[in-house]
Amino acid sequence: MRSRRSTHRPTQRRPQGVEPWEARRIKKIRDWDEVIIAPRFGFQSADHYYETQSVASRLSRLDVPTLYVGAECDPMVLASSVRPHLEGLEEKMEIHWHARSGHLRFPKDFDLGCGGELGLEAQVFSYVFEVSGYIRAVSGMESKLELARGQAGVGTGASC
Repeated sequence: MRSRRSTHRPTQRRPQGVEPWEARRIKKIRDWDEVIIAPRFGFQSADHYYETQSVASRLSRLDVPTLYVGAECDPMVLASSVRPHLEGLEEKMEIHWHARSGHLRFPKDFDLGCGGELGLEAQVFSYVFEVSGYIRAVSGMESKLELARGQAGVGTGASC
């Protein structure tokens, strides 16, 4: 009896020309972007992908309250590559760096100082609720429900 492996047809090359075993050998994100991502999505190179898809050049045009939460140890979005683009934007953005986090993990006790429950998601929601209350108060868009409850004007700005 033949083993299943011996009768299996060889793997076809992928559209970007990289065999799965070759892709598994890639160790660095930049190399992954160069070999896999750029060709697959029609970019000339990893640099072309980064230059055309980065939000960095558009940050100075922000006109709404914005929260940036970065992780000092993020292996995919390096703090050293983000910091230069955030310089001078402190008036437009609430910027927080966290030392005990990574690209996909923030500790359960993560705290932006926004009140409410701890953790990244809960703190971001607290920020959004506070900012949206401020926007409604400043723009005069308080809902009838808020007016009826006497809560108009609650939230005078993002304090976190």
